Amino acid sequence: MHKKESNLHIEEKVIELFAYDPSLFDEKENLKITAHLSECEYCHDIYKTYQNIYHHISFSQIKPDENDLLFAERIINNLKPKNNFKQLTQKSTLVKIENGDYKIITRPKLFSLQGFTYIIRNYPFQTAGFISIVALLFILSTFLFMKPNKDLNPVHLRIKNEKLIAYNKSGEILWSKIADFGTDSIEILMAPPHYFMKKAIGIFDIDGDGMNEVLISGNIPNTGYYSFDSLYCINYDGKVRWVAYSESKKFNYAPKWKRTHWKIDHFLTVKKKDKTLLVVTACDRTYGGAIISTLNPFTGEVTSTIYHSGHIASAKSIDINEDGNEELILGGISSYYKPFIMVLEQEKFMGVMPDFYSSGHSVRGNASYYILLPITEISKSSQKSKTSVTVEEIIKSNDTGFIAVINEATSMENESPILIYSFDKDLRLRYISANPTYLTKFERQKKIKITSSEIINNYLSTYKDSLLYWNGDDFVNYPAKNKYWDQKFQLPK
Repeated sequence: MHKKESNLHIEEKVIELFAYDPSLFDEKENLKITAHLSECEYCHDIYKTYQNIYHHISFSQIKPDENDLLFAERIINNLKPKNNFKQLTQKSTLVKIENGDYKIITRPKLFSLQGFTYIIRNYPFQTAGFISIVALLFILSTFLFMKPNKDLNPVHLRIKNEKLIAYNKSGEILWSKIADFGTDSIEILMAPPHYFMKKAIGIFDIDGDGMNEVLISGNIPNTGYYSFDSLYCINYDGKVRWVAYSESKKFNYAPKWKRTHWKIDHFLTVKKKDKTLLVVTACDRTYGGAIISTLNPFTGEVTSTIYHSGHIASAKSIDINEDGNEELILGGISSYYKPFIMVLEQEKFMGVMPDFYSSGHSVRGNASYYILLPITEISKSSQKSKTSVTVEEIIKSNDTGFIAVINEATSMENESPILIYSFDKDLRLRYISANPTYLTKFERQKKIKITSSEIINNYLSTYKDSLLYWNGDDFVNYPAKNKYWDQKFQLPK
């Protein structure tokens, strides 16, 4: 019986391989080829031809080496459908056979940039799905586990239930501390010193990092958690950074002065072009000495000090000449029993300013200006003893310069006759003016009715030439700068 001829034939190279070794094909392929050979006479004849050839071939008994095996593998893969991949002997190597040609592919390490590229190129859909899942999990974790950033910068303080509470600009509480200041008025505690009150609390950025620190000094002697003679620096997070004292033996330019305990009155910053100075002033509780010191904002260590004979009532940092550097302007009562104004320009303070009770200090004070202001007849006439008239406040002028506010009443008087001294940037006096209380006192004591501004202006102008300027060696009655203001820095001798 003749086999019928099929219109579709098996490729000759496949028939040859089948005749050589049918076990090279799987069971399904084997059955398919056998069935076709039984029906197709053309393919069956080719199969018989190759079967006879291989039946009479004598095979070598030499064991094939690695190259023989590799070549055979390539032949087999070439006979199978395209895009078939089969591993070689190396674990990281593949042979890709397509259109009768082959290409060796080295699989890179997965945990590398090349490995990542390999995965995306060969498994694009699986990679896209995996990335989508990871991204979704990241977004969910962000919303579920991460809290929004909270503003940690304290900008407002309040005292409530004997606690000092710090708030951010949104009104959220950041931290609280024990508040034993003898008053719940934060306004009083943060205000400049006035009569027997001292500055106890301040809030500003002392180190230029954009975050505010809180400075605290005791308000009542020998009472409470905070000492009267120390300055406490509280970080923005409520932790104590340091506790500082206003005087250091290293900068003691007046070792013969009598001392009891220092009382810190002022603490403020003075901004320069390239840095910010942290300044503290203190006076002796019993005697008339006062010191002005600069502190290291990170450690609280005293870095320089200048000594002044007489208490300091006012302190202000003002750029009086608009050159980008603030000057420290101080006012108060001197040991000459006259109000004074002192201007400090240097970044380091040193020495001793003029002293009524002692002389011969080894280092002259380096304030750029030091001025004694007169006490007018109106103030003197009501005093039975030496007066305590002082410069109560320093205020920046609208243009360059500043004004000094002097209360010509003693601490025993209820009324406040005020004189205002206006200075330009070179510390020349521009004018003196008086408040209504002073004018009333003038009329009462002088028994002169003020009918025009000329009456009081003529009276006050007589005091314009009564200002005394310290030139470094002596007081002179004309505008002068201290010749030692820019001397080279030196420690006490």
